[in-house]
This record gives sequence, structure tokens and C-alpha cells, in this order.
Amino acid sequence: DAPAWRLSPSALRLFPANKRADEKRENPFFRDLYTQIAAVLTQPGGLPFSFEAREHTAQVDHEVRAWREDRFRFEKDDKLRIKENTDRMREQGEPTDFLPAMFCSPTMELGVDISALNTVYMRNVPPTPANYAQRSGRAGRSGQAALVVTYCAAQSPHDQYYFSDRQALVAGVVRPPALDLANRDLLTSHLHAEWLAAASVPLKASIPENLDMTDEALAVLPEIRDSFERLSKSGAARPILKRLVEAMLPAIVRTDAPWLDDIDAFVSETDGTATEAFSQTFDRWRNLHRGARQEQELAHAIQQKTGLMAGERTAAATRYRNASRELEILERGRASNGSDFYSYRYLATEGFLPGYNFPRLPLYAF
Repeated sequence: DAPAWRLSPSALRLFPANKRADEKRENPFFRDLYTQIAAVLTQPGGLPFSFEAREHTAQVDHEVRAWREDRFRFEKDDKLRIKENTDRMREQGEPTDFLPAMFCSPTMELGVDISALNTVYMRNVPPTPANYAQRSGRAGRSGQAALVVTYCAAQSPHDQYYFSDRQALVAGVVRPPALDLANRDLLTSHLHAEWLAAASVPLKASIPENLDMTDEALAVLPEIRDSFERLSKSGAARPILKRLVEAMLPAIVRTDAPWLDDIDAFVSETDGTATEAFSQTFDRWRNLHRGARQEQELAHAIQQKTGLMAGERTAAATRYRNASRELEILERGRASNGSDFYSYRYLATEGFLPGYNFPRLPLYAF
């Protein structure tokens, strides 16, 4: 009549008490813990106390994140959407039942309302009281009691500071965001956005669609470049850019921005160099693409050789697949999945357009 997870006498004989190879005394708690788990794993059916958890970060495809939000909320409308997407979810290996836990980055901090959420666990102290308010505020949005747990790492000075002064985090001052308007690169990126809008040239989603891939230099497509050059020659964008600069002048200390002493000259320079700056922004992509192509060709050449040593052909095949995957990432840009190589996002990460991350992404790694 013992529960199924109890160890049988035969199982216990596999683990004689107080016997270790090094003759040291066993810890009976861990011995029982591991042997009981081993016994449970041999039983048919679902595991007791087990539950599924999934990732919800910017690295997860936008469509998959939406499915997981539906599974996590699991209310009437969510279940209807899950039913509509069942086939697609199964193709992607995503279950369709209730999801009890999610591991989230700040993708869950804003814009996702899960009213039935009861518990938020933060694995470290958020950067500011504003971040804490946003993250902890995900729970209890229907007026129910909620539990918020914040872990303070012992080796983190930031975490320990707020552990010593918890009031400063929970009820601290939420400072309004600030921009340094005397930052020339920042202002120029906003001017570029207005300039690109004035050009009325809608860019394609993926970068290769905006470049001449038959040209060794991978130059900007002639029709795009011609439209940009016509705009600069006409000067049609300059009054728009000048109004933008003049609108922010009252909020800046002029001595911090000597390059604004002659606004007309600054605007003319920005307008005149925008076409070339747009093209140069794609230099990093061009280098990455050429590097991946070269790697692919070298790996292919190795595979065609005869008399290779054991493992060399397999290693070359792996290199070829990795290079092919890199090319696929570089060449496919979609707005819906947060791709780093969606054209407008790439232009922002390279600093040509304004973005909401680092002024320029310092590194790409594959």
C-alpha cells in the first residue's frame, strides 16, 4: 500500500547504507533524495510536483512569445487564440496547455498585461526604483494579493546597497528619463530620421533587398541612392531639419554645443553627407556577409579534397553549416521577430537612426 514513489527493498539494496568508496560517512538526506528521484523516474505517468517553464525574452521569436503569453494567461480569449494556432504551435514544438511559469527578461516589464499573475520572482535587484515598480507591478493587477520576491546577490554591490536600504528601492524616487541634447551623434540620428522620411523611399525589410547583391561592393541600390541624391540637391529637407534643431535650442546650453553656432551650416552638412552616411552604415553588414561567404567557400573547398584525415570532412561540413546559418541570419530581416538585421532596426543599432538601446551596438558575435 506504499505510495509509488517509495523505494522498494530491492531498490534499497542497490544503495547500502553508510557505504562510500572513500569510506566517509554518507549524508542520509541527499542519499534518500537522489534514490527517491531515481525511483520516481522509473514509474509510468507524469512526475509529481513537476511543471513546465518557458523563456520569454527578445531572443524568442515574436510569434512564439505571443503564444506563451496566451498559455500563461490561459483565459477565454487566450484559449481561443491557442485553438486557432494549434497546428502552427505543434509545428514549432510549443505545447498548447496551461503554462504555469515563465523566465522573463525586461520584455515582460512593459506592455504585457497578465491580470491573473500572482507571483513575481526577480533573480537580482532591478537597476532603478522605476524598473522595480514596473516588474513587481506585473503581479496583482486584478486587485488580488500578490507575492513579489527579490533576490539580492551577495557579491553584487548594487544588490547589497538596496538590501541595506530596501525602502529606497520599494518606495524610491522615480526619476524622469533624460537625454543629452548636446550630443551631436544623437541629434544627427534624429535629423537622419526626418531626412529619410522626406526622401519618401520605403526601405525593404531585409538588408539585401536594399543593396545591389550582384555588385562586388554591395552598393546601395541605384534607385534608392538616386532618390537620396535628388533630395539633397533640391534642399527640400533642410527647412524641416532646421525647425527640428531650433525646437530643441531652448533646452540646451549653447556652450555645450559649439557646432550649433551656425545652424544653417550644421543642417547643410547633415543633409549633404546623409546619402554617404547611409551607405557607410552597412559596412559592418557587408564585412560580416563577405566573411560568412568566404568561410562557406573555404569549407566547401575542403570537402571536395581527397585524402583527408579522419574527421576533417566532418569538421568542414560543420563549418559550412555554421556559415550558411550566419548568412541566413544576415539576409533575413523581419519587423515581427525583432531581428537585428531588420533594415530599420539595423540602421538604429548602427547609429544612423535613433534607437532605444546603445547609441551604436559595439559588437556582433556568431
